Amino acid sequence: MNYSNRKLRNMRSTSVVPQPDGTAVYYHSTAVVLRRNDGRFVLNSGGYQTSTTKTRINQFTPPGCRLFQRNHEWFVGSVPFFDGMILDSDGSPINGTGKEI
Repeated sequence: MNYSNRKLRNMRSTSVVPQPDGTAVYYHSTAVVLRRNDGRFVLNSGGYQTSTTKTRINQFTPPGCRLFQRNHEWFVGSVPFFDGMILDSDGSPINGTGKEI
């Protein structure tokens, strides 16, 4: 996934930062998406489940990932969202739960 500066235009408080274990997308001071070197994605709201946080996560994850809200709860597909959720490179929660076994 190419995180070009063009994509960041008009995204205040958002930055893309190389990390030893991958590339992180920060919204304010929270790494909302970490694309690991193995191709998996780690999602984190930092406890701020706002519409902008949700938008940033959706913008920087694969098209197969859709983070959405239903009845004030976040989901990726049919799996309830949690901080630290891990997605495969296609955007699906690993092991069907988002947790490493």
